[in-house]
Amino acid sequence: MTEKQLTLDIQPPVSVYATFRRLSYLPWYAIAEFVDNTTQNYYEHKHELKEAYKSEDVPNLRIEIEFNRENNSLTIRDNANGMDFSELDRAVKLNRPPQNCSGRCEFGMGLKTAACWFGRKWKIETTRYGSHEKYTVDVDVDELSEQNNEILIVDVQKLNPSEHYTILRELCIIHPFL
Repeated sequence: MTEKQLTLDIQPPVSVYATFRRLSYLPWYAIAEFVDNTTQNYYEHKHELKEAYKSEDVPNLRIEIEFNRENNSLTIRDNANGMDFSELDRAVKLNRPPQNCSGRCEFGMGLKTAACWFGRKWKIETTRYGSHEKYTVDVDVDELSEQNNEILIVDVQKLNPSEHYTILRELCIIHPFL
């Protein structure tokens, strides 16, 4: 149950997002973008995550990639540090590189380009370790483009602060690879 909603203004025009499907990616390049984001998040927070993993009896970082053949969708889950609202805001906006550009996430384009290349609809669910809030945002590129809408609604729910993850789900694939 959503407790409140926030908004993200994703300017420039969302029509730019629709062009990402024309990139000359291959499926493993797009998946690598997601893995890069997760591992960079892990490396930036590995000291606090080591303690979290010990208390959860989890050995280390996990990234799960699941392809659902029935509905032709991809789900990617990780147990890295997750994102707070400002990081989520940056992750879905164009031209917003991360504060630390020295690692794998140099330009801040990977999530958007890879998700839009794979499919027209996708959802991000994330919570940062130590936060009491989980953020969920649905992105429907076609709907945003048709409505010329640059605002995304972010559902916010209360959560146990020991949870930490990011899930990219319901990524409906338009570039078949299996």
